Amino acid sequence: MEITVKCRGQGRAELVKACAGFIAKELKISNSTWKLQIQLKRFPKEEGIRGCVLDAGPKQLVMFLESSMEFERFTEVLSHEMVHVKQFVRGQYKQEIKRGLPVHYWMGKQVKAKYYDQPWEQDAWSRERVLSNKLFAVINQE
Repeated sequence: MEITVKCRGQGRAELVKACAGFIAKELKISNSTWKLQIQLKRFPKEEGIRGCVLDAGPKQLVMFLESSMEFERFTEVLSHEMVHVKQFVRGQYKQEIKRGLPVHYWMGKQVKAKYYDQPWEQDAWSRERVLSNKLFAVINQE
């Protein structure tokens, strides 16, 4: 998987890329031919969004992450969004726009569910802390 990072500061970009690369290995998608661009940005606080992944074309994904989070929370959100990357790469989750609205597919079936009932979110929530903890274990080991 080719990972690029857009943000202020070369050192920060390299750190984010290294963290995303580690998580990609843990999720067994690092050898994928997909491309992932990670962009750090500020989201409006009232929206409560910390990250998202969008399909940007054939085998291309864009991840947006809130740039102002503390590092521990940042690694959890990055881990959560990387699970979504894995879902796209493996074909578990797909999204398309019909009549201007997103239509979601999980394991080949269309799903209409409230946010907390969406199976792709439940998958990401169940793995974010474990992945983040593994990342911190490696960081603290060095």
